[in-house]
Amino acid sequence: MDYKTLHNAVVPTIDPARLSKWINEKDGISQWPPVSYIEIVQFLLKHGQNLTADALTSYKTGKGFSYFYNGFLQEVFYHPIKKDSSVCYLKSTCTPSNRLNDTPHNLWTKIEKHSGTILSAFCSCVAG
Repeated sequence: MDYKTLHNAVVPTIDPARLSKWINEKDGISQWPPVSYIEIVQFLLKHGQNLTADALTSYKTGKGFSYFYNGFLQEVFYHPIKKDSSVCYLKSTCTPSNRLNDTPHNLWTKIEKHSGTILSAFCSCVAG
């Protein structure tokens, strides 16, 4: 899916790269939508490639969790888009796993505010 399609998925919105006044993690976490492991699995099953049941159930033993646990994922910022918008964005940066001194990857996800349903996600790394 191309970048423009990603940020316009389901509910058309502005490109998150063009938004300003993001709310830092400390101040914004209370506004984050109720995303749980279930919403993440549902999104990955619908949009992920080459995922196995084992990869989804043993996530704490996989690379992704170890990168999170070891601080590769930086502060998570929140953007409500508009007060009356049904969706919001969460964004962060992630240290490249194989080149620690390279520029961090940019990532974001668009989420329904009330349900926590993940509508789209993006990472600037080659794997996406």
